[in-house]
Amino acid sequence: TATVIVEVAPPPVEPPVEPPVEPPVEPPVEPPVEPPVINIGDDVVVEGDTAAVTVTLSKASDEAVTVNFATADGTATVSGGDYDPATGTITFQPGQTESVVTVSTKEDNLREGSEFLNVVLSEPTNATIGDGEGQVEIIDIYEEPTISIGDQTVTEGETAVVTVTLSRAVEEAVTVDFVTADGTAIEVEGDYLGNSGTLTFAPGQTELIVTVVTLDDDLVEGTEDEFVMLSNAGNATIADPEGIVRIVDNDVEPEPEPEPEPEPEPEPE
Repeated sequence: TATVIVEVAPPPVEPPVEPPVEPPVEPPVEPPVEPPVINIGDDVVVEGDTAAVTVTLSKASDEAVTVNFATADGTATVSGGDYDPATGTITFQPGQTESVVTVSTKEDNLREGSEFLNVVLSEPTNATIGDGEGQVEIIDIYEEPTISIGDQTVTEGETAVVTVTLSRAVEEAVTVDFVTADGTAIEVEGDYLGNSGTLTFAPGQTELIVTVVTLDDDLVEGTEDEFVMLSNAGNATIADPEGIVRIVDNDVEPEPEPEPEPEPEPEPE
């Protein structure tokens, strides 16, 4: 008998299965730190007062923050004498979030209404600028001056000098019209010469005069008067509109003729 030898091949060996490789875990990305934001406010003051404009930091910082500031003309101007210019650098120390810029305003004698100036921020360090322009409103406190006229007493034939006054000096021209008017003294009857015109107070001036020429006559008429009237004031109001000129008569009643002495009675014969 023959022997048959059968060789059986061993089963194929599977390669080992590698476990899946986990991707490396990335550390979380920190969001960028936003710098603080600088903002400036506004203020309203009466002329002559000091404005206080607040500058704020949106959050406290661990390091010093600086920003420059400077005033700038609006309708209020340095050359016009409305305020004193101011410039400088604000420094917020670590943890500080508020600072103040002061601006001195000036009082004047001009009628001008409210005026405005600006405070402008620039060149920040360790921060950014949000609102970089603050506004200061300066409220006018102009008090309108008043005009008054005085009285005068003269002897007929003299020139009356009537004073017209302004209650205070101002920085603009003030005008007022004047005209003479009859009282018991009558222009057409030759008591005085009429006068009229416009007075102009220059800036800073507070006193002017009106002259009235009176006329001498030979009539015995007692003291008479005439008036100087003010009207149409410009840049002022009239407090006392009527000046009185009293004209004292310089004529006297003639002395009466002495009565004749009686004739002596004839002596009896």
